[in-house]
Amino acid sequence: MVFETTAYTIPPLAQATPYFARFLSIRQSTLSGLRQMRYRQSMATILTAAAILASQETTLHQRIADLARHGVMPKLVDYWIGDDRASAVFLDVKQKKAAALGVSMEIRAYPSGVAPTTVLSDFAADAESAAVHGLMVQVPVPMPHSLESFIHHIPRPKDVDGLRQELLFPAPVAEAVLSLLRDFDYTDKTVALVGHGSTAGQPLARMLRPILEHQGGRLLIIEQQTANPEQQASKADLLITAASAERFVGADWIKPGAWVIDIASNTKGPEVEAKASHINAVRGSVGPLTVYFLMANTVRAAEEQSADKLR
Repeated sequence: MVFETTAYTIPPLAQATPYFARFLSIRQSTLSGLRQMRYRQSMATILTAAAILASQETTLHQRIADLARHGVMPKLVDYWIGDDRASAVFLDVKQKKAAALGVSMEIRAYPSGVAPTTVLSDFAADAESAAVHGLMVQVPVPMPHSLESFIHHIPRPKDVDGLRQELLFPAPVAEAVLSLLRDFDYTDKTVALVGHGSTAGQPLARMLRPILEHQGGRLLIIEQQTANPEQQASKADLLITAASAERFVGADWIKPGAWVIDIASNTKGPEVEAKASHINAVRGSVGPLTVYFLMANTVRAAEEQSADKLR
C-alpha cells in the first residue's frame, strides 16, 4: 500500500485563528513544562568508568613496563567458539585495550561445529604453556560445548576471568561493579542481585557477602523462580541486574533513591533513572572497567608466574 504525504506549514501565532493560536500556546507551555519536569526527574548521578581508569591505568602501565625490562610480556589467550555478534564486538574491545596497554592477546577462534575434543586439546596445551599467563573462554559457549568443561581445564594461576570456585583472581565484572560502588555505604543496607549466573551473578555474590556481613547489610538474590521479584527488588537500597538480556527491570523494581547497577542492559525506560539516585551509564561504565580488570589480572598473573625473573 502506498501512502501519499503532504507537507503542511503551521502559520505563526499572529496569523492563526484565535482558537488555534490559544491551542498552540497551551501546547508550547505544556511541552516546556514536561521537558523541565523530565529534566528535574532525571537528576540521578551517572556512574562512569573514566575517573576510575584515569586513576589506575598509570600504575598498570608502570607494572607492564617493569615486566618488559625483565623480558616478560603479559599474555592472554581467549577461546571463541561460534560467531556470536556481541562476542565479536567485545573481543575487538579487549584486543584494542590489550594493545594500548602492552598486553599480548591472542584469540583462538573456532566454528560452532568444531568437535569439543579438538578445542579442549588446544585449550589444555595453552594451560600448560609457560608463555601463556591468562586463559579464558568467551561466553556464550554454543552447544555441544559447555563453559564448565573449560573451567575444569583452567589452571588456578591462569584463571584471570575468575571463573573457578576457588578464586585466585576476582572476576573482572565483579571488580568493575564494586569499583563503580566505591562511594556506596553498605551499612545496614539491602542489596538485591537479579541473576545468579556463573559469569556475573555468582562472582558478585561471592564478593558482596563478606562486605555486607561486615557492615550489617543483607544480600537478596532474585532468580527466575523467585516469587514477586518486583516486590522483593523494590526493598533494596542497591539493585544490581546481572540477568540474561531478555529479562527487563522496570521502574516498579526500583526503590526511590536506590542505587542501580545494570550489567546486562536489563533496565528499561527513563522512569528507572528518574527513581534512582545513582545509576551507571549505558556505555562507558561496566564494560570498559571489566576489560581493564581483565588486563590487570593478566598482568598480575604474569608477575606471579615470572617471580624468579623479577628478583
